[in-house]
Amino acid sequence: MRLPDMTDDQRTLVLDLHRAACAAGQLKYDDPFSDPALHRQVSTEIKHLQRGYCCRSACRHCPYGYSD
Repeated sequence: MRLPDMTDDQRTLVLDLHRAACAAGQLKYDDPFSDPALHRQVSTEIKHLQRGYCCRSACRHCPYGYSD
């Protein structure tokens, strides 16, 4: 789910999870909106910056400003 499509509460949760993951130096965190059995993860800004370029996939925490 993209940030613009989230409710304020959902956005707050995601941004808090992202902030905590980045503070811990994590490259990813568990997506709270996916089926737990699928164990989907979201890349943090750290992961994107490590890659060094935008993949143009409209990632949730894209530090390069891309959105579709």
